[in-house]
Amino acid sequence: MRRVLTAALCALLLVPVGCDSSGGGAGGKVTDAPTFGGKSDSSFAIAESGRFEGDTTVSGTVEGTEALAYRFNAWAGTKVEITLSSPGLEMDPYLVVDGPHPGGDGKIVAFNDDGPGDSLDSALSLTLTEPGAYRILVGSYGTFNEDPNDKGRFELTFRCLEGCEMPQISLAELLTTLEARLGADGVAQLLDQSLPALFPDAATQALVKQQVGAALAAPGAVEAFPVLPMSALSTVQGLFERPDAVAPAPEPVEFQLDVLLREGCSAERPGWKPVSPQLPGLETGTYADYTVDECNLQRAQELANVLNNLALENGSAVVSADARYETVEDVFRALIAAGHRVRIENQSFYANFLGLQFEGKAVIAPVWLDTGIALPDGRTLAIPAPHSHHTIHIDGPLLRGRLMYYMGVSGGVSWRAVAGLRSPWNGVVTRYTYDSAVDADQIVNLMVVAGELRKRWAEEGRSLPAEGYGVLGVCSDSSAVLELAAEGTVSIFPLAHGAVEAVEGDAVSNYLSALPSDIYGFDEADALRRIRGTLPVGTMSPEPFPGLASDLGSLAGQ
Repeated sequence: MRRVLTAALCALLLVPVGCDSSGGGAGGKVTDAPTFGGKSDSSFAIAESGRFEGDTTVSGTVEGTEALAYRFNAWAGTKVEITLSSPGLEMDPYLVVDGPHPGGDGKIVAFNDDGPGDSLDSALSLTLTEPGAYRILVGSYGTFNEDPNDKGRFELTFRCLEGCEMPQISLAELLTTLEARLGADGVAQLLDQSLPALFPDAATQALVKQQVGAALAAPGAVEAFPVLPMSALSTVQGLFERPDAVAPAPEPVEFQLDVLLREGCSAERPGWKPVSPQLPGLETGTYADYTVDECNLQRAQELANVLNNLALENGSAVVSADARYETVEDVFRALIAAGHRVRIENQSFYANFLGLQFEGKAVIAPVWLDTGIALPDGRTLAIPAPHSHHTIHIDGPLLRGRLMYYMGVSGGVSWRAVAGLRSPWNGVVTRYTYDSAVDADQIVNLMVVAGELRKRWAEEGRSLPAEGYGVLGVCSDSSAVLELAAEGTVSIFPLAHGAVEAVEGDAVSNYLSALPSDIYGFDEADALRRIRGTLPVGTMSPEPFPGLASDLGSLAGQ
């Protein structure tokens, strides 16, 4: 009967690639959605079970007529191999891939039932031509034929073989292309139009324009540009800020938990907009990450809104039946008690200057900071402006999503749902990881400190431009406060806050008073230690900034 289903699918599709009546083959691209048990694929339940970012093996149980879905991102030309087996032959595995999302929702790309010979394992080898997120639908023959009694264990292996990363282009390559299309005068005119919006200071505008001109004169020879002084730190770090949510209102809000967790799936996602009508193909924005499904993303966004309001201690609350949660501590303890695993990662990246893409390729475009630290050859050390935040992973029966916590130019210091993708050149360094499975109290205590810092800076920043961004601190400062609270040390550079006086009994003021403030001068040995702890040098292949790695290597003895 299993072979009959496979043959029927091939006959229906009229596309013999990857199909044969013996059940073998690796599956091929199809043009029409097949039917399962006489119904379209949209008629059976699908449980969004996770996302894959690299080679992965997962195991679990399929039960009844609900298929499990695992998502992954692909780019034009991405090649993947997927295998699905059942330990002990408890079920007949059936493997389906659909996508891309968005736009191809429900469109079957490939499917496979039995492997070669008498094997019941399923396998697919695919080269995906359209970029986007794809779903791997895992089930049994009974799942797709609506047999409620069919169930069994499975093991799913996903491997990406080619085209596994977002395509990229260097800023030097982009400028050379623009000069070829617009001419040197056209590029200069474009800079004159855009720089005032990015850098209010006229001297900084002139400096950036001069450096871009030098890069155009010697394409590929200049790695670090534009380079700005440390005094411009708050301006530089604000350039890449693309918040996923606006600042919540300070008035008390009562959240109905059942509504937040069970109603509607209409998440807000980032996107792209043209930089200039003169530059077709050049856009600014963020890649939306569709490996996070609408429902879980909406719930993560709602949770961020809940935490941001509760942290203000303004009377906001979450209500569920007879339970009432009025603090950040209440919410995290309730999540963990309800079976959610919470992991927190203290992370830094190269900041994405302007968030540019050109003709589908991410532009490697950091802004560099001149630290003033002397190099052996007489130059000074310049580093790409870093971005730091804490990533909060939540996985459980009510919510599967990710939040970020950091100080930004919009929303102040706050929790934000992760809705976008970072380019490969951004890299990542993870300094510390905390896990509720190991120490739930540590997770709760860290989020309590995060709430206290949000309340303090929300009150102090209410009358300041950008809610105090660049005056009270920047993203690295909020990360450093949590690191100091958890580890008793600071490994993040640079820090931009002003002087804070310690107050007895006020933990946040004590943390802030203990942090270095790098805009106002720093100890070079300590600064180098923190620079090495912050920058993700060597975490990418290929390394996008070989000159930076060489400069840091020349200071190895310091």
